[in-house]
Amino acid sequence: MTGLGLLFAFVVIVLAFWLLIFLMGFMIPYAATLFMIEKISPRTIEKITGYKYPEDEEEEA
Repeated sequence: MTGLGLLFAFVVIVLAFWLLIFLMGFMIPYAATLFMIEKISPRTIEKITGYKYPEDEEEEA
């Protein structure tokens, strides 16, 4: 039964690690995407998502 307990502990650790990596890997690009939307050209967003971006402040910087 020791081997089974060790295997269970290993699986739990791997799942927790994978969950952490998944959350980090998902949340960081999501937040970065939201942050960078202002910096990307409206035509690029239009191409990727099909969303019509208001073009009144296209290139101010």
